[in-house]
Amino acid sequence: ELLKIRNAIANRTAEFLKIVESKKFHERFGDFDAERLSKPPKGFSADSPTIEYLKLKSFTISESFSENEALSPDYPKRLLESFKASYPLVVFLREALR
Repeated sequence: ELLKIRNAIANRTAEFLKIVESKKFHERFGDFDAERLSKPPKGFSADSPTIEYLKLKSFTISESFSENEALSPDYPKRLLESFKASYPLVVFLREALR
């Protein structure tokens, strides 16, 4: 499964980078909070523009909300905005796993 995702990133670099380096995505989720390999995975070039993503052991994103934020009347709207911001990555990963 991870190899399929890595291949998709390597083969669809521009599309992947457009998603994960967009201002909307980065402001909400920052960087992937996952362990990374110390070296490039077997079969992938260290010169790849996506090498740091290819080294990831998982593709997990998260956004934190304080208790006050979670209890505010705006929370459902903010949560929906988070889902919308994550959706392009979800689609990319789902397509990679087909």
